[in-house]
Amino acid sequence: MTIQALGSLVERQCESNAHRRFLVEVGGRGVTYGELRSSARAWAAALSEPGIQVGDNVALMMPTSIDWVASWAGVGAVGARCVAVHASLLGSSLRYVVEQSKSVVCVVHVDYLDEMVKMCSDLPSVRAFIVVGGGGKNGVRSALPSVYYADSLVQEGKSVHRLDDEEASNGEFGIVYTSGTTGKSKGVRMSWALLARLFGGTPFDALTDEDTWYLPLPMSHLAGMAAVHSAAAAGSMVVLRDGWRTQDFWDDVSEYGCTASILGGSMASFLLKSPPTTLENSTSLRYLSVTPIPADVAQFQSRFGVQIFTLWGLSETGSVTYSELGPQCPGTCGRLRPGDQLRLVDADGNDVADGEVGEAWVKAPHDGLTAGYFDMPAETAAVFVDGWFHSGDLLRRDEGGNYYFVGRLKDSIRRSGENVSAAELEQEVNAHNKVRDSAAVGVPSGYGDEDIKVFVEVLPGEDFDADELREFLRSRVPKFMIPRYIQVIDVLPRTDTGRVKKDQLRALSAT
Repeated sequence: MTIQALGSLVERQCESNAHRRFLVEVGGRGVTYGELRSSARAWAAALSEPGIQVGDNVALMMPTSIDWVASWAGVGAVGARCVAVHASLLGSSLRYVVEQSKSVVCVVHVDYLDEMVKMCSDLPSVRAFIVVGGGGKNGVRSALPSVYYADSLVQEGKSVHRLDDEEASNGEFGIVYTSGTTGKSKGVRMSWALLARLFGGTPFDALTDEDTWYLPLPMSHLAGMAAVHSAAAAGSMVVLRDGWRTQDFWDDVSEYGCTASILGGSMASFLLKSPPTTLENSTSLRYLSVTPIPADVAQFQSRFGVQIFTLWGLSETGSVTYSELGPQCPGTCGRLRPGDQLRLVDADGNDVADGEVGEAWVKAPHDGLTAGYFDMPAETAAVFVDGWFHSGDLLRRDEGGNYYFVGRLKDSIRRSGENVSAAELEQEVNAHNKVRDSAAVGVPSGYGDEDIKVFVEVLPGEDFDADELREFLRSRVPKFMIPRYIQVIDVLPRTDTGRVKKDQLRALSAT
């Protein structure tokens, strides 16, 4: 039996590496494997207070931190599932995730408590909030669900039944929300085996207990969780940076002697366009995953003296293709993972020839794909057809078997490393009292991912101001969803069935 649950991996490392440093917060505290084990056990015991049972969902909304990892491990130890909530979610987007996931308990940092209470305290599934990062008295506040404070609730020494390694490793550990297409975001049911697929088999497999990861991605991201999971399997250390800052990257890598890291979205382009520093020329980095791979990969590797690799996959699939260190084919997203099957098909489901673009359909061995979307049977059935997962991503393959990511059929936008649901953004834009209708599309940012452009139909007789709309959105959506471009349009182009022709809007943006 392969041990894959995070808590079980930590327990195994403690057999020989209990005093080895596991997690360090930049500028903050650090814990050993043994200390994280104790904290995870304390979280597992604490979750019995609000009555968490096997199969319950627990929402985690915290900064990237040791508390995030410890509570995640504790949730898994008692057979519950963590619901990864991005710390910047606001308003109806936050409410939707907690409500759709039927979360029973919300573990929330004190900085986000007011928004969580405002949007979610009346949800029928929510029994309690556990507050991290602030002291207080446990109990009930007026008509709200019970409010507990981690400082007093999570105490070492308490005992509770935990799943054994086999039970924990074979189950689903959580739900990760992925951007919607023409509707709301969908909760991907995540197993430990699926999480291990993201970096398993890639050059990261060579990492050992002498390596140190640098993690500048949110723990609510699949890649963030996969990095910590991979580190625990190898006995490595992880340096947690809450929030990406280009100017801090080389300082952090140098200070902590990091040997591996992950860059997503436009991070690599930001580094390449930043002024040279003395630290970048003496880096300890040996393994760097960059997705998508920058067009000027040779310049990146030459300037920073580090070889990179890249991959392609989704939350539903883990990595399906991945490259070697220092890929020789510009723009590639690697070659097919051994054991997987990947078809590129046209609109009629026919396989396309090498060199042509097609939608990627994926089939993988047992546990290689998600079991589906949480409480969304129709949406699950729509993408899993005859054993094939229809990804909605467009790829092409060359004659040598190298794959290249081309774009998305899905109505989502990739901005600053975040997946933005166009439908969710449009819903918020349309709530403005001067907007009749809207359509959001992705446009090239110049940094390897996309910026957001919103086309707006204005109500007759209204004096519309784009900055006024941006200000309206600031209290309703995360910062990364605020559109960079806003254009007024008389009438949105539509199909006969009333759907907006976004291909025309993208073409209009390119002129």
